[in-house]
Amino acid sequence: MLHGLDVSTFQGEMDFSGYDFVIIKASEGWAYQDEGMNRHVQSALRTNTPFGFYHYARPDLGNSPETEADSFIGYVQPYIGQAIFALDWEQLSLNYPASWALQWCQYVKQKTGITPFIYIQASVENSGTMRTLYQGGFPLWIAQWEVSQPQVETWDKWTLWQYQGSPLDLDYFDGTVSDWNNWAGGGIPEQQLTWISKNAYLSESEMQNNAKIIYQTFAKQGWTLNAIAGMLGNMQQESTLSPGIWQDLDSTWIEGGHGLVGWTPSTRITNWLSAHGYGPDDGDGQCAKIIEEWLHPEIESVWVERGYAISFDEFTKSTESADFLASVFMDNYENPGWPAESNRRQYALYWYDWLLNNGGTGGFIFVPRLTSDGIQGNPYWYDYNPFAQAGFPLPNCTAYCWGRWYEIQGQYPELPLGNANTWWRDALNMGKKTGQTPKLGAIIVTWYSDGGHVAIVEQINSDGSIVTSNSGWPDDFFWIETLYPSNGYIASWMPDEAYFQGFIYLDISPIGPGPMPNPSPGTRRKRGKAAYYTNPWLFLKGRYF
Repeated sequence: MLHGLDVSTFQGEMDFSGYDFVIIKASEGWAYQDEGMNRHVQSALRTNTPFGFYHYARPDLGNSPETEADSFIGYVQPYIGQAIFALDWEQLSLNYPASWALQWCQYVKQKTGITPFIYIQASVENSGTMRTLYQGGFPLWIAQWEVSQPQVETWDKWTLWQYQGSPLDLDYFDGTVSDWNNWAGGGIPEQQLTWISKNAYLSESEMQNNAKIIYQTFAKQGWTLNAIAGMLGNMQQESTLSPGIWQDLDSTWIEGGHGLVGWTPSTRITNWLSAHGYGPDDGDGQCAKIIEEWLHPEIESVWVERGYAISFDEFTKSTESADFLASVFMDNYENPGWPAESNRRQYALYWYDWLLNNGGTGGFIFVPRLTSDGIQGNPYWYDYNPFAQAGFPLPNCTAYCWGRWYEIQGQYPELPLGNANTWWRDALNMGKKTGQTPKLGAIIVTWYSDGGHVAIVEQINSDGSIVTSNSGWPDDFFWIETLYPSNGYIASWMPDEAYFQGFIYLDISPIGPGPMPNPSPGTRRKRGKAAYYTNPWLFLKGRYF
């Protein structure tokens, strides 16, 4: 049996050392993230404490269970597979049917694969009104204080028990750490982990999925975490950890690179995979190829001690820093035409930290968006997006930037909701981090009377220019554009009165850039209006003006 606690923003800073687990309030109702969530998550990660999240249901606000579930999923998405989930059903929920809670739990399970717990008072459990959740297989988190054992009548047993409510909410979990991990999804057997393999740049969560598989594969071979992270840093630069990627995303370019480490020409890996019974995009096969190159250099000697007098075998056993080993792997194995060594070293440090903490601290890797792929229908720009909900969906610069921030950070963005030409003022009033220096993921704000414009900084070039991603009302769904400081970051299509106001910086800073495809920034063909023309919250209230 494990002993832990549940917390919200009211607990302030906490050290979870000495507790076996912690369950953290993530959200309440719709579009409200608990202010203490990120602080408590970081504390749990620092102390290596298993954790979970709960959502406080608010059917009294008229929200559908699916709407509130989507909001919750948006906040906890980076930790899916690592945390247990729970629905807090009490007080303001008790006058509403249990079907609401059942639908929330079913929806979360469908979308995440995680079976949520249901938190209820003992009196509610004993009443039998929540029987449908028991029948649906959702485990019980029961609250009953000042008793030696909780009284359970509807469920067969409790799995979580909140036995104290003051000064801290204290809980028992009926199981082991392994049981906890199984409920969280972290105990998925290795054979059930599935490669994400496609001819596309992977998102951070997709890279994390593949990193787990790569780590498990090479750790079994005796490689140190340091060496695996050094290799992963190179893999991210070469392929974003996608076994199915082709250089420049061109599957017809046989002379180009392919696969996890960008074997060049591609036939070096595709011929080997075919000869050994693997498909060309098979991640297991590509890992097997690297292992053969390490264990049997007599077949194909790929490791050459160019910059470092370290053998392949010494590399696999090394406990030198991950960023140093990234440089070793780059020089002695990759020998790339485009080194981008600082990127590889940064990525290696990220992967070392992430794997050490099972997906924990270290910031995140910024992956630029230079195409519209995957935007159409994506909930960041549609179901979750307040602009879309207010009737001002894409194409629209404000709706686009809101969704792009959600995509980048993996958490619900707190951004202005007015016209683009009010964003700078509103951002300052909200206390957002701002400045005049471009940073990856920052929102560039340009004022002019006809709505203004906002866009996302996707790439910073060596000459000081920036590549931005854009959308604009009424019909420019997506485009990229290069802006120059010599022109005050003003686009040629903007009116003469336009002026650059500044950059709104991300709430979570990336540790470095992700893969950098070479964009061909297009020129906007016309000067469309780049904003919508009302406050969406006023629109939603029927106060359209």
